[in-house]
Amino acid sequence: MPNGADLKRFRGVTEEAKNEVLERLGWKGSWVIGYIGYLGPWVDVSFMVGVFREIKKKISEAALLFVGSGPDIEKYRLSYSDKDIIFLGSVPPENIEKYFCACDVGVLPNTKSLFQDMAFHIKIIEFAASRKPVISSDLEEVKRMGISCVTALPLKEALWTEALKRAKAMTWDPALDNTLDKYDWRAICGRLARLAENNGA
Repeated sequence: MPNGADLKRFRGVTEEAKNEVLERLGWKGSWVIGYIGYLGPWVDVSFMVGVFREIKKKISEAALLFVGSGPDIEKYRLSYSDKDIIFLGSVPPENIEKYFCACDVGVLPNTKSLFQDMAFHIKIIEFAASRKPVISSDLEEVKRMGISCVTALPLKEALWTEALKRAKAMTWDPALDNTLDKYDWRAICGRLARLAENNGA
């Protein structure tokens, strides 16, 4: 039984709500690369910033957004923040879907470990529900999920730079929506209810 997300919530964000986020960031007209989640030590921030600086040479309107708290966020702000790199910190959970939709591509630059390889990274589902491509490190669970809008690659700058360039040119295939339905909480709850019924609960 997979973990899941409220797909309707992420698909229901209006263009107005998305633009409101971008205007608040000062990024109207930007192409936003986004990481959303806890910024733990397993997130290779310096790698992602390096990739961003390379892609910025090719895509002038690119911007890099990190949403989420973490023990080193102030250090990151001091080391990396400029007008095109923002470490936003935490946002109210009831507004998080707006930030997923404000991004143009999601990233998951997590270093490999047994824990990271086995973890179910719900943010991949949330980006996909928001109809965004995702570039991830080559974690085993990410590869096992096999979601077609997700590209899993080793943490190598040249590979990620090329993948982001391809993501910039991507248009969303509506058929991908159907492949995500098994991750919707309504579908998961329905399966659990049927399972309980079949087991006489």
